[in-house]
Amino acid sequence: MIASAKGPDFSGYPPQARQLAAEHLTLLQSLPISFAALLAQEISSYDWKFPVEQADLQAQLKWLQPPRQERLQQILDSFARLMLSPELQRYPWLSQPKPFVEKLTAYLWTSGSIDAFRTAATKYGQFVEDLRTVSVSPSEKRLCIVVVGRDAQSEKVKLFSKLRPYGTYFTNIDPTNGLEHCFAVAHSRAMANRVPYGHWYVDGGAAEREDPAEGVMTTLSYASLTPLREALLDKMHTARVSGASGPEELRSILALLEPSHLAQSARGQNTLLQHFQMSLLTEGSGTQLFSTTFVQWSAREILRRAQPQTLLLRYQPRQVERPMDDLVRAGGAMQNLDPAGSLIDADMGAYYTWLNLTRLPGAESSRFVAWFENQRAAMVIAPGMARNTVSAQQCTLDQVFRWILS
Repeated sequence: MIASAKGPDFSGYPPQARQLAAEHLTLLQSLPISFAALLAQEISSYDWKFPVEQADLQAQLKWLQPPRQERLQQILDSFARLMLSPELQRYPWLSQPKPFVEKLTAYLWTSGSIDAFRTAATKYGQFVEDLRTVSVSPSEKRLCIVVVGRDAQSEKVKLFSKLRPYGTYFTNIDPTNGLEHCFAVAHSRAMANRVPYGHWYVDGGAAEREDPAEGVMTTLSYASLTPLREALLDKMHTARVSGASGPEELRSILALLEPSHLAQSARGQNTLLQHFQMSLLTEGSGTQLFSTTFVQWSAREILRRAQPQTLLLRYQPRQVERPMDDLVRAGGAMQNLDPAGSLIDADMGAYYTWLNLTRLPGAESSRFVAWFENQRAAMVIAPGMARNTVSAQQCTLDQVFRWILS
């Protein structure tokens, strides 16, 4: 079914998105509604996308212009064969793409069309990925540093076991000033190549340094988002106890939230970061409750969306697991911390981060270091670094960074 928008209605879009949508109105009207609404949703958030994402969307809009590649036209034909209800056909999807997509998802499930939609969406995603792989490459080898295990002991954990086949496991790292070495290398890279949103520091507690690279490194910390997290938890608790909202309704409530809906949204930050923080806390499962989950999900989204050159992650102890009602209603109550459980979370989080790093363009030249904070264990994966090897060589993190970045 092909889109049929009567006229431009982009008043709810932010400025850059409004202009982009107006420039591509004819294209949007020519596409199947189920696809055009998804594209309009992406366009509507253009102002809140990272530079890499904006360039990617611009490229897609170019590819979608006729005449199209045969493979792409076949994919769009698959979307066109999806039948929509009269209610959806009348819905102002162009002016309100996000609510429309929520309704579309529910309809596809109830009508039994979700599998056909997923197949078409997967094919389109692969089409975009194939073109992106050919045309995009990082301007500098990426470095990801993961610091785990603060206040924990590793006697009962075989640390970095899933990562060991891919690099060298060091057992005799001098921990003196280890965190300083991590910040120093991140700072040096950020200062040498000032790319917007190209260098990140994420902390699972209070940030060790709020601005480790003088305005050129983007910093996120779990502690700084406490007001926003508690406001979201309050909304979640209210929805749960009302009896009117189940899991799906709660997901929809969170998906439609904007920073402006909460007075606790971060002050003094640009709109892009406010929306990114909101997405981390509304789209990630458990990011509102557990700092380790927040760091892991943040790393995933930063790598996927911003594709940075430098990413420094620091896990800190999360609160102990308790019944959901207690967690959601905890508010500012005193929390008991679980360093041992947090180390297990962080160990797995480091592995997931490395997997996400390998999915980016130029992954073969990426460098990855995971270090047990204030301890002698570190995992290093980089070109030229021996695989599936244990090294007892005495060295510092500073030496490790010089080896892999030289």
